[in-house]
Amino acid sequence: ADALALLCLNGVLRAGTVCEVSKASIARVQLSEEMAEQPLRNLVPVHKEQLALQASLYMNRARCLASLGRNLRAAQDLSLAIALCSEDGSSSSTARSTCGRWRLPLAACRRRLREMPAQHPVPPA
Repeated sequence: ADALALLCLNGVLRAGTVCEVSKASIARVQLSEEMAEQPLRNLVPVHKEQLALQASLYMNRARCLASLGRNLRAAQDLSLAIALCSEDGSSSSTARSTCGRWRLPLAACRRRLREMPAQHPVPPA
């Protein structure tokens, strides 16, 4: 069966279907109107049955990264969570409604993180 994945093309996260993977770990991904080839390590698998859980894991990691002053990395994780929440393929109505409620607050948080300067934690004395 083909697998869904997120990949970043020209600064935009896009969902696609992984059609095949070469021995060199290059994935051919079918996007809506084009085919892309990306190293396998650049893809984020989409777990359709567990979208809400997968999105919440990225959100929690973003929260931890932000508390460490790694705001850009936290914003990237929030971007992944938003992309996962935007994925229409969820078969669970609970996942769709949960992710739908998260989308706008996540986007606002991501904007704030991108605008904040990195904070360096003070080492313990």
